[in-house]
Amino acid sequence: MKEHGEPDYLAGHSLGEYNALLAGGAFDFETGLKLVKLRAELMGKVKDGGMAAILHLEEEKIRQVIKEKRLDSIDIANLNSPSQIVISGPVDALKDAEQYFIEAGALKYVMLKVSGAFHSRYMKVAGDELGTFFDTLSVGRLRIPVIANVNARPYRQSDIKRNLIEQLSSSVRWTETIRYLMGKEVEDIIQIGPGNVLTGLTRQIKRLAKPLIVEDEPIETEPVEQKPALEEYIPQKHEKFVMGSESLEDVASAFMEAPSRLIVDKLTKEGYLTEEQAELALQTTVADDICVESDSAGHTDHGLNFAVLPAIRRKREILHASKMHIGLAGGIGSPEAIAAAFMLGADFVLTGSINQCTVEAGISDSVKDIRSAGKILF
Repeated sequence: MKEHGEPDYLAGHSLGEYNALLAGGAFDFETGLKLVKLRAELMGKVKDGGMAAILHLEEEKIRQVIKEKRLDSIDIANLNSPSQIVISGPVDALKDAEQYFIEAGALKYVMLKVSGAFHSRYMKVAGDELGTFFDTLSVGRLRIPVIANVNARPYRQSDIKRNLIEQLSSSVRWTETIRYLMGKEVEDIIQIGPGNVLTGLTRQIKRLAKPLIVEDEPIETEPVEQKPALEEYIPQKHEKFVMGSESLEDVASAFMEAPSRLIVDKLTKEGYLTEEQAELALQTTVADDICVESDSAGHTDHGLNFAVLPAIRRKREILHASKMHIGLAGGIGSPEAIAAAFMLGADFVLTGSINQCTVEAGISDSVKDIRSAGKILF
C-alpha cells in the first residue's frame, strides 16, 4: 500500500481475505497471525475430503449437473472466474463425478492436491471452533471497504466475525467480487504479494464477465459516544488540533496515517485510553496538519524548502490525506519569501519574523522600542 497508495477497496481470496482485513484496520498483525495459525490448525483436522477444478464450464451448468446427477455430497467451493470453478466433497464422490462434468462440456477436470474439502459444508465444525476464538477478539473499525468472500459485498462492521466463520464453509465468490469492483468503475486492480494467479483470474473475469451494477445498502456502523475527554484529540468540523513539524519525508508519512494499533492497544491496556477513545484514535491521522521545517541556519537537518515541501505534498497525495494541510517554516523572513512558499504549494506558513508585523501579535510598545533601538525590522 505504501508503494501504490491507499486503495478505494480491499479484497482477498480465501486466506488472503485476512490480509485485506489487516490492511483495512480490522485487527493488528499479531492478532492476524494468531487467527491464520488457528485457522490452519482447524482446517488441518478435516480429513477424507478433496477438491477438483472444472475448467471452461459455466456455473449454471455445473449446478445443473450436481442437481440432475444427484451429486448431493458435492459443494461449489471457489468461483474463481467464469472459466474456472472449484468443487469440494468426499474424494470418491469427486472422482466419480468427473465423467458427468466432462459429458456436460468441461474442457478439463483436475483433482487438486489438498487435504480437505475446503469452503464446503464439511468445514462447518472448524468454523464453529474458530468462532470461539472470535468471542475473545476485539475487532477494530474498518478504514477501507473490504469485499467479503461469502457475498462479494463490502463488509458491515458487525459482520466481520460472522463472515470469517462462514467463509470456511462457504463459496469464495471471486468472480462476483471482481464484477462488483468493475461496477464501481475500479480500473486498476493490483495483486499484492508473490505470484500472479489473482492477476490472471482478474484478467479472465474482465474479459468474460460484465460489471455488476448494484445499489449498496448503507454500511452498518456501531454508534460510538464521544467522551468530552476526546474533544481535544478528535478533529471536528474541520477544526485542527494536532500539528507535527517534520523535515524528513518518511517521518512525515507516519503523521499522515492512523496511529499504530500496537501503540493504541498498549495505551488502552495501561489505562491511558478508554475503549471508545481507542476506536476513534484508529479512525484519524496522527496529526491534523503538518508543518515542514526547512533550513533556517538552525538544527533542521539542512532541509531545503523547495525540495522537502513538494516531496511531502506528493506523499500526502499517495496516502490520500487530502484533508491535511501542509505548511512551511524556517528561512521565511520577508513577504516575498511567504509568496514563494505559497507558490511552492504551502497551505500556510509559520514564521516569527513576519507574524510580529501583525496587529494580532500584540507586541507591546516596550518591545517595539527595544527592537527599533537594535535596528531590528519587523
